[in-house]
Amino acid sequence: MKGIIVLDVPEECRKCPFQEVSEENHMWCLVSNLDDCSRIHKMILDEYSKPDWCPIKPAPERADHEDYCDNGRCDKGWNDCLNEVLGR
Repeated sequence: MKGIIVLDVPEECRKCPFQEVSEENHMWCLVSNLDDCSRIHKMILDEYSKPDWCPIKPAPERADHEDYCDNGRCDKGWNDCLNEVLGR
């Protein structure tokens, strides 16, 4: 079973709710190990950026463009699903 946590995607690690600073003053990503289920968190080397390996991804876009439309009608089901998940 999978779940979703909805949050504003941080632009840099220092603004992320899933970072932690150790006693040694190193910053660690507390969700960086979700893909391999290990207990080893990745160290954040630059707190003023967002690394490529960050597991926090932006939500998909609404179906307000022609790629999601058929005969002039956009996919209402797609947008309704996004609204439900994102609380819009």
